Formats: sequence, structure tokens, C-alpha cells
Amino acid sequence: MITSKCWRDFSFALLVWLGGFFLFGIEEGNALQKRYVFSLNPDILKRYNDFLAGRDPKILEQFSGEGLSRHTLELIIFQRALHEGVCGCEVIYEPWVAVTSHARQIAEVRSGRLVSNPVAGFGNDPRYDDQIFLSDPILHAEDFSVGLYTHFERQDVLSVKDPDAVRQLRFTASASWLVDVAVIEDYGFKLVPADSWGSAIRMITVNRADVMMQPISNESDFGMVVNDEGDKFFPIPGIKLNFHADRRFFVSEKHPDGAEFLDVLNRGIAKLEATGFLRRGHVAAGVIDQRIQDWTEIK
Repeated sequence: MITSKCWRDFSFALLVWLGGFFLFGIEEGNALQKRYVFSLNPDILKRYNDFLAGRDPKILEQFSGEGLSRHTLELIIFQRALHEGVCGCEVIYEPWVAVTSHARQIAEVRSGRLVSNPVAGFGNDPRYDDQIFLSDPILHAEDFSVGLYTHFERQDVLSVKDPDAVRQLRFTASASWLVDVAVIEDYGFKLVPADSWGSAIRMITVNRADVMMQPISNESDFGMVVNDEGDKFFPIPGIKLNFHADRRFFVSEKHPDGAEFLDVLNRGIAKLEATGFLRRGHVAAGVIDQRIQDWTEIK
């Protein structure tokens, strides 16, 4: 038989537990109830706003509309993941007032001046090795393949059909493209270093290198214009390369909100993964390009 004293003790313990749970929830919710401002490339910000056309990214479900790119999608995922993770914070995007490279954004996060960045990076980027947390993947490595692009007149390269022959090609990348260089070295391909984008283009054009890795173009012919002169590059038909890298948001270890911001972000990413939102978005943006699903993949 439960005595009155036992019942009172049990009731009191239950109230204490519920009160602690309630207070913890309030405390957790309030901890990040702040306004976080992120500066973005004005062109990228414009494309993001044009795509949304007034829609709220925190509740967006359908990816209808023109101009959905990887950058736009990642800005949406960042907002949505924090909302789903119950951040309670306000995220503001504004145009930068001075040109800011991705490397500079990483330095700002590493220093703790910024808590994070709404444009993700590749998980194997060595610049994330110090003072930075990486979120759970928003795009898995096995889902991201690239084309091997060359000048439209390089029929010697465009006619390659044997995946083994691809391993004999000369890959080019700027020394500053740390992830591309790491991928090329991981595969054991021959690397011909370039000084810049323009240098890489010229080396392929004059037959000092053969291909460069690039995301598949959204154009119907898969081509992309690579310079002001209108030179066009095409991928080797029917061949794709798995990039061996996932994409993740990066968060500051030194920022006072960093650890909790990461936790909220990961909770939201897990929900977006479970509902299929992440994959639907990457398919809609062409990052997971269903047009090349039957191409032979070099892994």
C-alpha cells in the first residue's frame, strides 16, 4: 500500500524533476536567442533572394523556381537547420562591404570573431584542422561527383572512353585549390600545378595539361564558358569522378557560442537528412545530377 508520506515524497520528486526539465529547456532555448549577422558576396546574396522571392527559408519545402545553385541551397540549409534544431536565434545575411575570400571567412571563424559561416566547405579541407568544429555532412561524399573538363578543341581528351586511360591524363589545379590538389593526390593522378584559374585554362588550351575537375554544368550540353574570350570547356562524355569529399558547415571552437551552435546545427541537419530535405535540395540544385547517373564513375 502506498502511504500518504510516500505519495507526497514521490509527488515532490516528480515536481522537482519536471521543474528542472522545464528550466533546462528554457535555458537551452534562451542560450542562442541572439542575432547572428553573416556577410556574403553580393551576387550570391542577390541570387539567394531572387530564388526565394519572399519565401521564408526556415519553412521552405518545395524547391520550385529558377536559379537554385549550390550556394543558394547551402544558405537555405543553414537557416533551416538552425530552425529545426530549435536555435531560437535570428540569422541575417547582408552583402559584404569589401571582397572577402573563403579563406578569409575560415580565418574569421577560426579566430572566434564569427561563430560559423553559412557557406559549407569540403570536409577534407586542411584549413579546418585547427580551432574549428565541423558539422555533420549536408552532402555525403558518395553523392558528389564531378566532370573532367577540357577545351572543346581537345578531341584527344574528349574521345577518351576507357576509365583506365583517365589515369594517364594530366590534371591541373591551382596550388591554392587545396581540396582539389588533395583529391588529385589521393587518386594518384599526375598533377600539373597552375598559378590561378586563368593559368589552368591556358595550360589545358595549349596542351600542357589535359583536364580540370569541375562540378557538372547545368547547361544542356554540360559545357561551361571559362573566360571573357568565350572559350568553352566540356567534360569527357560518360566519365565522372567521385570527389571523395563531403560538405559540412564549419563552426568556431573559440567563439563562446561555438559548441552549442554546433549542437543545434547538427540536430537540425539530422532532421533534414531524415526527411529527405537535403537530398531533394541537392537534386533540385543539380549538385546530385541525375542526368549523369549512368556515367562510368571513377572512385
